Amino acid sequence: MIKKLRRKFILIVMSLISAVLLTVFIGIGVYYASSLRTEAYQALEAAIERPAEERGPKFQIGGQVPEGFEHDPMAILTVSKEGIVKLISAERIDIDTASLQDITQDILNTNQNRGELKAYDIRYILNVKDGKIKIALMPLSLEHARLNKVLLTSGLGIIGAFFVILLASIFLSHWVLRPVEIAWKQQRQFVADASHELKTPLTVILANTGILKSHPEDTITKQMTWITNTEEEAKQMKGLVEDMLFLAKSDDTSMETIMQSFDLSEAINAAALTFEPLAFEQGRSLAVNIEPNISIIGNEEQIKQVMGILIDNAIKYSNSNSEINISLKKEQNEAKIMVSNMGPIISKDEMKHLFDRFYIADPSRTEKGNGLGLSIAQNIILKHKGHILAESDANNTRFQISLPIK
Repeated sequence: MIKKLRRKFILIVMSLISAVLLTVFIGIGVYYASSLRTEAYQALEAAIERPAEERGPKFQIGGQVPEGFEHDPMAILTVSKEGIVKLISAERIDIDTASLQDITQDILNTNQNRGELKAYDIRYILNVKDGKIKIALMPLSLEHARLNKVLLTSGLGIIGAFFVILLASIFLSHWVLRPVEIAWKQQRQFVADASHELKTPLTVILANTGILKSHPEDTITKQMTWITNTEEEAKQMKGLVEDMLFLAKSDDTSMETIMQSFDLSEAINAAALTFEPLAFEQGRSLAVNIEPNISIIGNEEQIKQVMGILIDNAIKYSNSNSEINISLKKEQNEAKIMVSNMGPIISKDEMKHLFDRFYIADPSRTEKGNGLGLSIAQNIILKHKGHILAESDANNTRFQISLPIK
């Protein structure tokens, strides 16, 4: 899919660029041809007004233009009332009498005071003044040579630009579509991991159901073990589905989170208070150090959810009879939250994937969670325009959150 999308991106970009380059090439040709035509007529008009002098070598109409001349080849001729053609000036042009007579007659037959004679490859101006007819003409071949040279140079430049842009498009396709590729891989991984996580409780539920069906004569009391086990697996699956739905909604940028001002100090105190019984049962203690009256703009329930995830993880993965520290303080325009606990050190390699979906640092303890908690916490903090990071060393494992204060 990504390869097809990349090829499509390159095709669209190069199609647009090709259209632009072709338009530029045509524009250059039209503009330069018009400029050459205008300059030619200006030169003919200037020449027809001045006395003619024959200088330098001749130029045969229709032949190749010699290089290195200062002025364009040009000829001036007159036509008497009797129709007699007289060549009065020729600059680097050699015209025989027969051709001159034919050229003049064709010019007069056009009934136009300026134009081109394709048959003779010339451009002309006809001037009638005081009953006298005067004609100035020059070959088109030099004009065409100049135009072809410009078109060739422009064409080579545009072809070069095309290939440069093609290489740039190939590079940009990798750069622009990199987030899409990452998202696509994450989505595929998410589906695979979700399927794997859902498969286990479903397998247990089906197994328990099979056992219950195989003993239809037993009472509920006798089968309570399988019923309770089924209920626990169903609750675990329900929690997993709810977490997945939350992440799916969070990824939907069109859905807005309701934000309002609330007391962050009270929210964190309330979250910590909820986990005190659990910590006591697990042989841990909570040390809470909350600076009062710190308010932010956000979603209070979601922030409580983040604190619940961090405190629950701290209780699960801390050493027995250890203390879990929860603190909140104000630093400049940010609220700094920290949850720390004494427990196994998280390695640098594990730290890189700690916030990945379905990632569990210690696979041997998968019964303690589904690996979505920290991903949900990170998602919520990012929605609140904050930051969350984790650190782990011999002293403790720390999760630090920074949130902007209203």
